[in-house]
Amino acid sequence: MIKNPYSKYISGRFKNQWIKKKKIETLDLVITGIKFGVGKRENKIGAFILSCWSQDYKYFIEVCSVGTGINEENINLLTKKFIHMRNNLNNKITLENPNIVIEIGFDKITKNNKTNKFSLRFPRIINIRYDKNINDADSINKLEKIYIIQNINIKN
Repeated sequence: MIKNPYSKYISGRFKNQWIKKKKIETLDLVITGIKFGVGKRENKIGAFILSCWSQDYKYFIEVCSVGTGINEENINLLTKKFIHMRNNLNNKITLENPNIVIEIGFDKITKNNKTNKFSLRFPRIINIRYDKNINDADSINKLEKIYIIQNINIKN
């Protein structure tokens, strides 16, 4: 928390008196699927299904679904690229040949003890990584290392 020690707490958001600063971790993940939106994003991409590489870099492992952090210009651009794949019976498509890497910011990696799967807490799109190809995306190894480090820091 960053604050002036002489300022008073004011209830509500965006008062600029006290500011919470968090360390943001990032991962480079691959778009492996798309969910089309509703409401203001009807007939546009509502969320991207993002995946990391397996340990041996042979297949993708789904990590999260995210639709925040991207501007309307990029939503429109990517919608034009994928709209032809949309099936009116299903608002979700799986990409057979994924080729776009997205940088994702998140607060924490969580792990489901029953399924042993990782997921991201509060994921948001930071950047579309046109400078990277899918071979440069992160693997499950990186998620596991971050998860372990987070849990060591919590216990100390």
